[in-house]
Amino acid sequence: MTVGVGGVCPSASAIARSYAQARRALETAERFGNHHQRDVVAFEDLGVYRLLFHVSDPAELSAFTGQVLGPLLQYDQRHNGDLVRTLAAFLDHNGNLQATARELNLHVNSVAYRMQRVQAISGLDVADAEDRLLGQVALKILSGVGGV
Repeated sequence: MTVGVGGVCPSASAIARSYAQARRALETAERFGNHHQRDVVAFEDLGVYRLLFHVSDPAELSAFTGQVLGPLLQYDQRHNGDLVRTLAAFLDHNGNLQATARELNLHVNSVAYRMQRVQAISGLDVADAEDRLLGQVALKILSGVGGV
């Protein structure tokens, strides 16, 4: 069972808004998966999922993910690679190669090589804030539908 929690109600007039937020939190958890395996999902903790929830067409989300990560997903599938997971770890660790290497149980040089491959195959420039954001959002969508 998952419970959605809305915002604080400073007055009785805010109850309807808080209830709507709680429903959105629950619906978002159901739609994108309960990523943290929590029983309680607070609206204020949804982060970027608050925005993604408003994209009503799942095909649009899939198309976005395909545009950003498609070549990497195809490469990983064809070559039994781990580049998408490497990108996710790299972004989770804010570009820190050492922390990424520790998480993936790899040598730092292996992570650096993989990140070169990620950039060459995907066309993403992880030094560019916009490209990092695109990658992070695509990974969020992908993880929400059972990937990474």
